[in-house]
Amino acid sequence: MSFHSIATRITVTGIAIAVIAGHAAAAAVGDEIEHIATPSRWLAPSEIRFADALSHYCRGLIAEGSDSDPSTVTEQLEEAFRLDPGQLDLTIRLASRYQFTNRTNDLLLVLQSGCARNPDAIGLRYYLAGVYQITAKYDKALIEYGRIIARNPQNAAGYFGKTQTYLAMKKDKKAFEVLAGGLGAVTNSDSLMAMCNQFGMAYLGSARWDDAIKCFKIMQAVRPDDLGAFLNLLEAYLRKGSSESAQALLRTIPAKYRDNPRFDYVVARHFLMSAYYKESLEYFEKVETGRGPLKSGEDLRDSLYYHQYGMACERAGNIGKAEKQFELSVELNEKNADSLNYLAYMWAERAVKLDKAMDYVTRALKINPVNPAFLDTLGWIYFKQGNMGSALEQVEKAHELMPAEAVIAEHLGDILYAMKDEKKAIVSWKESFLLDPASATVAKKLKAGGIDIELLRKQAGVAKKSGEEEEAPGSALDVN
Repeated sequence: MSFHSIATRITVTGIAIAVIAGHAAAAAVGDEIEHIATPSRWLAPSEIRFADALSHYCRGLIAEGSDSDPSTVTEQLEEAFRLDPGQLDLTIRLASRYQFTNRTNDLLLVLQSGCARNPDAIGLRYYLAGVYQITAKYDKALIEYGRIIARNPQNAAGYFGKTQTYLAMKKDKKAFEVLAGGLGAVTNSDSLMAMCNQFGMAYLGSARWDDAIKCFKIMQAVRPDDLGAFLNLLEAYLRKGSSESAQALLRTIPAKYRDNPRFDYVVARHFLMSAYYKESLEYFEKVETGRGPLKSGEDLRDSLYYHQYGMACERAGNIGKAEKQFELSVELNEKNADSLNYLAYMWAERAVKLDKAMDYVTRALKINPVNPAFLDTLGWIYFKQGNMGSALEQVEKAHELMPAEAVIAEHLGDILYAMKDEKKAIVSWKESFLLDPASATVAKKLKAGGIDIELLRKQAGVAKKSGEEEEAPGSALDVN
């Protein structure tokens, strides 16, 4: 721009300010004011329109910051836009006013006009696409997001918006395709990685293991050293039941996590949560043997660690070793009620150390007096001691607090049966079996009572299917 043009713009701005002021300040602009009403040798009509538009724009801003009638703000901005519709800032300001006042049709019109005049204004086009999306004009939203991607394929915004739109349309397969394409194209993948992780976790939650695996594999391909993607992929394999795939994945551990006890601990927990107890125990033992010993003050083996280690030992069948881990857990934190209860229940199940078991569960109940698992343990200890009245009282409390727990219902049946109330015992065992049709011990008790197990198992299957249908969403990734 030449000096003459710059001077002209300065003069025009001065004229606009003078028009707003509406008093003697106009004189400060000198004779140039006359050029608005009379032909000028150097002030073009477009510049006069610019000054006029600027004056209305400024009036709108002033009104917006004062107690003026809101309609005045909109009217001033509308007039400014009519005079100079190519101004990007003005377009966005007016669009915001329309959005604020719920004038959706006008909002769309001004954004469409702005995009037509400013085709490279990605932010404005994203605004338009977003309005299409929230007003359920999904096809138009997809077109605009497509244009954003075409103009700037290395920016995540277009992929992100297009993915969200497909999700809103309940087309998560299409959404995933867009997301995967974006992850392979963008320079900053943070937002898309977060969305891909959301996909994967939603698929895990709805037992769509193969889809979850696909998500986490893509994430790992984009960021091979990302521990979160690695562990999520491991969990997906485990929950699918693909132990071999999980073990193969572990052989590709990112270099910076090799010989790291913390990593081994995390893997041990994943195996434990997925009921791979032998494998979990293997990784806990790697931590214990100090594969890459921890520095002083960095020992991760706290009360929770030993509780989880004890669970892995117990469920892998190593009862003696499990006891030692739970004792260590309690030694490190005497208020770890879960460890106190777990160890007490282990002893009660085997009918050993019942006095110590009673002491431990009593301590647990002092910490959490209404925990149904703790009350069930207390009742079970009474049962093993032959105190049926106290056993029934405690297990009934536990059952009332947690009626959908199969083990508690089974215990209640066992106590009732021991009290010679076979009819009520069978009712409780049926309840337990409907909650856990895979229980061989409960099935044996019911068969002895003359119950048709296969018919009951079918009833359990129907009930489970009905519950799943009630809870199942239309899509694992529905977005409202």
